[in-house]
Amino acid sequence: MQEFEKELIDKIDNGEILSESERRTFVWEVGEEVSKEYGENRRWSRMVYLVKKVDDRFFSISYDQGLTEIQEDEFYEQPYEVFKEEHQETITVTNWTKVEKKKEIKEEVTKMNELQIVINETPAIINDNFAEVKESLANMMQAYEGLTYTDDTVKDARSNVATLRKIRKAIDDKRKEVKKSHM
Repeated sequence: MQEFEKELIDKIDNGEILSESERRTFVWEVGEEVSKEYGENRRWSRMVYLVKKVDDRFFSISYDQGLTEIQEDEFYEQPYEVFKEEHQETITVTNWTKVEKKKEIKEEVTKMNELQIVINETPAIINDNFAEVKESLANMMQAYEGLTYTDDTVKDARSNVATLRKIRKAIDDKRKEVKKSHM
């Protein structure tokens, strides 16, 4: 251990407050880094949680790391001694999905698959059922309101998007077909 490292460790052991330059030196020049975790990125900086090994002892210090070349690292906290403790943790994540929404979506998709756009043509007069189609689409879209997807329901989300795209394409294709026949 070098002399300046010994001086810093003695100050920590005696409960003395390290200056910001001493804390900076502790982070960048003292001991061996054994653990480093990053907090969430903020606009200009993020927290860094660092554990360093000095001889056979471990010390922790947190500091604010600047994320651009303009921001400096800020060392607000004092280093303190820690010990290594290992254990296993099991994490259970539970997501709740509203059943009615899934059922409503399936029912509306089934209705849309059964729904046919009917157009009766006579020269210069086109009869349609756009009001019925619009109402059915509005009812179908209500089933999607407030619906959220999680990592576990990504497959459902992709399926729903594909279904909506097919419906949109079918309506647009029919519109183009009628327009082409009257041009």
